[in-house]
Formats: sequence, C-alpha cells, structure tokens
Amino acid sequence: MFYTVWVEKDGQQSPYVFKADMYWAIEEDATEVPYSFNYGSWDGNHNIYFQDGVEECATWTKVGIQSIYYGGGECNKSSVIWVDTPAGIADIESDVKAKEFRSAVV
Repeated sequence: MFYTVWVEKDGQQSPYVFKADMYWAIEEDATEVPYSFNYGSWDGNHNIYFQDGVEECATWTKVGIQSIYYGGGECNKSSVIWVDTPAGIADIESDVKAKEFRSAVV
C-alpha cells in the first residue's frame, strides 16, 4: 500500500513531492510513499507531516489523499479524496525549537 498526497494551489492540482532533503526516511524525491511513511498512530489517526513551513502550506486551497495498491502485476489507485483547507487540516503546530511545521491531514 502506498499513497499520494495532492495539493491545490493557485487553481492547479498536483501531487505533493516529499523531498529527500526534508525527510530522512527517503533517499530521493517521491510522490508515492509507503502507507507506513510518516506514520504516527499514538492518537488513533494516520498523520502526515509536512516540512514546508506555514507560509507554503497556507497557500494550499485543498489537500487530497489517494491510496495506491500494487499487486498481481497491476497498479490500482483510488479516487482522490479532497479536503478544503484550512478547516480540513486537523492540527497545525509550529515547533519553534525545531523550526518545523507539522500538519495532520488524515
């Protein structure tokens, strides 16, 4: 299982790029990431953390998620489920010490 996060900015919808220099768990930039990537289940939710900064994330008008399954020589993708922002972003924190932005989408 994999997923792709989609963002809408300036009327354009595109896959979010998880950049290798911002995420220690990946070796190269990626739009499809394993379901367990950036996963924290301590609160019963699946959290996706963005390292882009508050200013960049504030420009997004929608955030979407698409599930991807590879098996039997096939690739199956779900429809993108969109959530309007900022109300759709469940939790926004700015950790001043770490200078890190985190946003829980799901």
